[in-house]
Amino acid sequence: MKLRGVRVGLAVLSIATAASCGAARLSDGQGDRGSSGPCVVRPGAAGAEDFALDWERRYLFVSSDDRRAQQIPRGGEASPPGRILTLAADDPDPRRPVASIDLRNLPDRFHPHGVGLWSSRNEERVLMAVSHPEAPSYEGSVIEIFDVGIDGGLRHRRSVSAPWLTRPNDVVPTGPDSFYVTIEGGAKAGSFWDLIGMATGQDRSGSIWFFDGSSGRKVAGGLSFANSLALSSDGSRLFATSTVTRALHIFNRNLISEELNPIRTIDLGSGLDNITVDPADRIFIAAHRDLPAFVFGHARNARRKSPSQALQVEGAAGVGDVAFREVFASEGDDLSAASVAVEINGRLVLGGVYDDGILVCDASVAR
Repeated sequence: MKLRGVRVGLAVLSIATAASCGAARLSDGQGDRGSSGPCVVRPGAAGAEDFALDWERRYLFVSSDDRRAQQIPRGGEASPPGRILTLAADDPDPRRPVASIDLRNLPDRFHPHGVGLWSSRNEERVLMAVSHPEAPSYEGSVIEIFDVGIDGGLRHRRSVSAPWLTRPNDVVPTGPDSFYVTIEGGAKAGSFWDLIGMATGQDRSGSIWFFDGSSGRKVAGGLSFANSLALSSDGSRLFATSTVTRALHIFNRNLISEELNPIRTIDLGSGLDNITVDPADRIFIAAHRDLPAFVFGHARNARRKSPSQALQVEGAAGVGDVAFREVFASEGDDLSAASVAVEINGRLVLGGVYDDGILVCDASVAR
């Protein structure tokens, strides 16, 4: 989640929901709380807002954009472009700087938001990224499509633009040119109606769209600030987060028609951000448990910290018994406003909306 999309609306909303954003809760299933072990910061990744993981090749792509730089008036000049970085899952040195990837043939003004990875049985891989060329505005948002080389390098192949890509947040590829994407809401970001709808908690105009390679259609609606997307390991379930209603939505996915059928909504009691799913279908969700501290404090002033939280959810892919636990919680001194989290090789890896660096923690204590 970014303030460029939420703007003032989320600030007003956070007043109404502040009392419910403390301890996480689950409406069906069991919950418990854990804590992470010692943590270190891997430098070189400003605004590491989202991850896309390649579990077979054992590395992750990082969506990185310096959003603090976008807050500085530039007299019409463009802010520095964002980057896609890479991090080796098995790197024994947690303090090694994150590596930057050469983005070949990339259009101007690349400002990545959510990212997703698709791979085929013949080792073909494609990375997709939501990009906001006019950042911090959502005007002209596109989906950038990259072919991934055997060495992890990215070659830009295509840009997808459409009138319905008004407020895209996250993307999940389903093929080399097809994808699901969240549209945060129907009103223009920061408009009067967006502000009122979010402040009252009644805005359900967030949606999920499917693009088949040539045209798009809405396949789900009724979400309150539609944020992140992820697929189960077999592709039969799609998970989505609604930040405003603190909900994890679970859909059954038709693998032929790509239609979505809602089957369960789970209240996790925190401002949910990005989702990652590992091969065992464990779901990791970063969350903003104190939205006022994020919106009124950290988003405006880097010296003001915003608490970070990460939740682990199990059982959602099978939609039987669902359980969750808090696997990370901090007041933001190590990483403020965590927006993505995943456990890799016994380490919990987290990125944030604004801070420079990726936080790597010993996850053994949280198991």
